[in-house]
Amino acid sequence: MYAENQPATGKNILHIINVDNRHEFTCNIKGQSTFTNDSKKAVYITQSDSLSFLDLASFKTIGIPHVQDFSVAKEGDWLASNSQGNLSVTNIVSGKTLDVKDVTYCRFNDQGNTIIAYQKVGQDKSSSFIWIDLETGRVTSFSTIPVHNWHFMGICVIKMIL
Repeated sequence: MYAENQPATGKNILHIINVDNRHEFTCNIKGQSTFTNDSKKAVYITQSDSLSFLDLASFKTIGIPHVQDFSVAKEGDWLASNSQGNLSVTNIVSGKTLDVKDVTYCRFNDQGNTIIAYQKVGQDKSSSFIWIDLETGRVTSFSTIPVHNWHFMGICVIKMIL
């Protein structure tokens, strides 16, 4: 898999080539592309803001519309996508999905079984850190703070003293 940036046309073209049969798949994409951890699917965002999964055996695609961003856990089978501030976390093997509203940023831990995220809560939409256990689906809020004073460092959260 490689992406070709064409500055003259403003297009980014994703190329995926099956080395066994030389079958090639190409499409216009926005931003990043990656393989799932089991190496059975490619994941990317199309020019029309759809999160797409390309099955590498059949070269068939499945799309989820209106997705601005996504990330795949380094380990495990989870994919997180953000659509208009709503986080959807999907196990790409089992199909299990967890949805959390008003999430502005998230990050997987290294084991791929937990997410830490910023969530807008309450009437004033103040920011809160939440911890999402992907195995149980439990969401725990652990701090309501001004987000600009905190930074992610891996899965650790560090408060910046200003």
